[in-house]
Amino acid sequence: MKKTKRVIASVLALTLTMGCAVPAFAATDPYEDYDAKTDIEGAVAIVKGIVDPLAAGQKFADDPTITDQANEYAGFIDGVYDALKDPFDILKYIDGFKEYYDKYEEYKETGYVSISREYVSENFDEQASIVMTKEDYEDLTANPERYELHFINGEAVIYRDGLVYGLENRPDALQGDIFVEITVAQACEILKRMDKIFMAVNTRNEALQQIEDFMTEYGYWNIVEDEIVIKPSHGEYITPYNAGSGSDTYKIQKGSGYVYIGDYCERNSGDEDTIIFDYDTSDTHFALYRDGGDLYILDVENETLVFVDDYFENSLSRVENIQFSSDITLEYKDVIKLVNKIKGTAEDDELTGYKESTVIWGEEGNDTITAEGGDEYYIHAGSGDNTITASNGNDIIISENGNDYITISRERNRLFTSENPGYNVIISGKGDDTINLDGNNIVVAGEGNDIINSGFGDDVFVYYYGDGDDKITDSVNAWSNGGTDVIYFADLTPDDVYVRRENGFTFYVKGEKKGSVNIPGTYQNGASKYREPIEYVAFNDGTVWNLHDYLEQTRYVEDTTYFIGKDSFGYIITGTDDDDTYYTANGDDYIVPGKGNDYVNAGGGTDTFVFNRGDGHDIFDESNGGSYPASGEDTVFFADINSDEVHVTKFGNKITIKVNDSDDAVELPVIYQSGFSGPLHPIEKAKFADGVEWTFLEMLKMACVEGTDGDDDFIVGDETPAIYCGKGNDKIRGKEFDDVYIYNLGDGHDIVRDYTIWGRSYDEVRFGKGITSDMLCVKVDGNEAVMSIPNTEDSVTIIKGEIELFTFVDGTKLDESEIFAKAADHHYSETPECVWTNNEGNYSAKFVFVCSDCGAKVSYAAEVECEEGDDGVKVYTAKATVAGKEHTAVYKKTPVSYKAPKISYEAGANSVKLSWTKVDAADMYGVYGYVSGKWQLISESKDTSFVLNSLKAGTEYKVAVVSKIDGKWNKDTSNAVTVKTLDQAQSRYPSVTSTQYNDKYHQFRLNWTKVNGASQYGVAVKIAGKWKVYAYTDANTTTFTSPKLKAGSTYEMVICAKVNGKWDTSNLNARAFKVTVK
Repeated sequence: MKKTKRVIASVLALTLTMGCAVPAFAATDPYEDYDAKTDIEGAVAIVKGIVDPLAAGQKFADDPTITDQANEYAGFIDGVYDALKDPFDILKYIDGFKEYYDKYEEYKETGYVSISREYVSENFDEQASIVMTKEDYEDLTANPERYELHFINGEAVIYRDGLVYGLENRPDALQGDIFVEITVAQACEILKRMDKIFMAVNTRNEALQQIEDFMTEYGYWNIVEDEIVIKPSHGEYITPYNAGSGSDTYKIQKGSGYVYIGDYCERNSGDEDTIIFDYDTSDTHFALYRDGGDLYILDVENETLVFVDDYFENSLSRVENIQFSSDITLEYKDVIKLVNKIKGTAEDDELTGYKESTVIWGEEGNDTITAEGGDEYYIHAGSGDNTITASNGNDIIISENGNDYITISRERNRLFTSENPGYNVIISGKGDDTINLDGNNIVVAGEGNDIINSGFGDDVFVYYYGDGDDKITDSVNAWSNGGTDVIYFADLTPDDVYVRRENGFTFYVKGEKKGSVNIPGTYQNGASKYREPIEYVAFNDGTVWNLHDYLEQTRYVEDTTYFIGKDSFGYIITGTDDDDTYYTANGDDYIVPGKGNDYVNAGGGTDTFVFNRGDGHDIFDESNGGSYPASGEDTVFFADINSDEVHVTKFGNKITIKVNDSDDAVELPVIYQSGFSGPLHPIEKAKFADGVEWTFLEMLKMACVEGTDGDDDFIVGDETPAIYCGKGNDKIRGKEFDDVYIYNLGDGHDIVRDYTIWGRSYDEVRFGKGITSDMLCVKVDGNEAVMSIPNTEDSVTIIKGEIELFTFVDGTKLDESEIFAKAADHHYSETPECVWTNNEGNYSAKFVFVCSDCGAKVSYAAEVECEEGDDGVKVYTAKATVAGKEHTAVYKKTPVSYKAPKISYEAGANSVKLSWTKVDAADMYGVYGYVSGKWQLISESKDTSFVLNSLKAGTEYKVAVVSKIDGKWNKDTSNAVTVKTLDQAQSRYPSVTSTQYNDKYHQFRLNWTKVNGASQYGVAVKIAGKWKVYAYTDANTTTFTSPKLKAGSTYEMVICAKVNGKWDTSNLNARAFKVTVK
């Protein structure tokens, strides 16, 4: 028996007053009067552009039908419970039915019950009269000689002519009360071969029940149109009624009590079964209740509850008609409309609809509402911050105040007529909503700053004066333009808005209630033409703009900051302070990207890119996605930066103009094309505030090649003033130009190759500050010379005949012959240093000799012997013979008494900081956790503290700390402690939810949870053992983006909240986390 979910508030009992016809109670459904067809057709007309958008769109925007229906439905729901004497009557009856059913199930499991001929004779008439129709019963009693009674394993069976043939080899089966061994399965095989089997007597016997179930399930039982009369009964057990195949009728008499109908049969397809309440129902109230896939029908006044098993889940179990009186009959579609209505509470509810059309009515609270894909859904989300997910079907979603998250997914579309594709209708109230769309939709986002992520369907976005700052995205790429989409300003005219190119296009609303709608820009990468994400913008006065129209509007934006001379410009694009991306069409554009790391591809035309101090790292690209730059003469204008405040670098296929002593830079791609002697230049010139202009070729010549801090491997093919590879172990190959290779301390092991095919170049290695010629230790191997700096990891390797000059900051200049001459014999010390190595208690040693001239080192392995004295002291002796001289060294290891470290901890909501006492002679510590019945290593550390992160709030963890001494682990976990994180409710700290990394610019972004009552957040970094606040954010900003940092650097950080005017700095170390820059 299925269990009813005990959520009283979600019980929806639909009350039917039987004195009126079906339309009277069906009309309370909000779909009945909602003429969505007209509204949807009007919206579709806007999309298709086939009718006047003002008339059609305004009809939808101004039509109060949806609001009226919402209010009507609210009143309908509130009145449902008033119809019952007790709102919980239905649950009382359902619970009673289940107790009754459980008794029956328990009785069935008591085993076989042997019955006698006398018992059957006494009870046969009563049982048969209940189950059989009147005509069949009269036929049975009038012709008793046609029926015989036999015993199969102690169980009685009534049959018509023919069973004797099935038992012809067992004649003893026909001899009175003599029992024979025959299984239920064998009996079923015999019975199913009979063409005219009539019935098995329901004697509350498990074996007979199995036979009956078998025959019913496979359609051999009673394949006729039966009529079962269910009389008033209050017996000890439930009688399950299953008329099997055929179009059957169940007649429920007044006061029948609990009635269980399970009308399942594999041959049931196409049958029309009916339940008839066979008494006067004119003054009776019925309640219909859906419990998963089952249906309950309750007659409160007459104490009757009918349970229809698997009514909704299996069409083979469905009773197609429910008749209450001669003029009121409910079909399956009527029942669906009545019971598929779910009402929430004032709490945070999880409301899940059905696979058929459903109405969901949410109340207060932060609800999670899921529509399971019925043909039509009506969802009223109520107030609160709700999460709504709908798929398939056609959905009407109305949300009140609150920050809602709405997702529409679509596998198919259908609504009203075959000519129109299906449209969802989403109407949202106040609040900052996030709406994710797929398929075709009409969206009224309402007041608040909303984000609408559109899919590939045809969408209409309705915006009213005062609706806030909305952002619309659209699924557009090289293969699709994301459908035909329209923004409809329902109560605005073109004079009420102005357009700017800001991260796409932004339509600003004039007036006291300022607002805006931001949409993406065009897209071309890989496409044969530019694609517009939003195709049309329509207004209240009938005006309709296409992409060209609102591009034209950007020409007339006021308050543009920078103009150059008397030049005239096409489209004016002003960016934001975020990291923006712009693609523009052909035309003469004037682009001011603003702060942030922006990417701009301006296409064809004569374009101007404006860059100001503090604008970040921008990329200006005119490459057009192909092998040739776009046409037009383009300029980068440094509006407040002089030419002597920048320097130019080059790496790979790009040059970068960097502002001195800052992270500001402009990156310009360089195109190399087969068949051309030099590079193509998509950006023709740079212009500065002091009036100086550089052509692209001038910038290319003045650009120093600059590598990265990684291990670079590159070829320098152009003329350049200098080549600096940076840190890392780099390999550089120059060509026929006169190259200068710059090398500084800390630059690693570099290999410099310089060769030419058409003649000889004059090349130089220039050593930076801190490197003198006397410091170099030169080793020569054939034509290769390695210049190393003693006691460092720095060296430069060259090939003889490729580098002509070596210069130093003190003015010293050496030619190649002088460098190779420095490769003289080393003068090593006579007394070497013995270096000992402990590998888990096994000691090895080597003797190291150091050159007195350059610091070069050479080492020799030693043999080690060990002796242990009575006091436990181990004496290790190392011996080696070098150049005929024996060298000896001794190392003594005194045993130590081990004492496990003592552990203490500080708890946070999702982390715990462990601290422990120092152990003498410990090389390292290991932190272990007790997981799944065994100790597992979590981390190794030389420190005496460690932070366990990513823990669950309010959870206990068992941990221990062990020590590594003399190269061996002492895995003594006797110091284990149980730590517990704080309950989430106790936590008053911001919790970091994600860390995002920008590998290109070596930045990271933190996101954290809000703290109730917080007015400000602080981002702190531990520097030199002390916490320092690096940045502050307001109460609504729970994200922080770092500046550009050095890759590989690790920072210990913490987020603090300011509540009631005070900063909460408790448990800082326990809450701290580490970030490593990528």
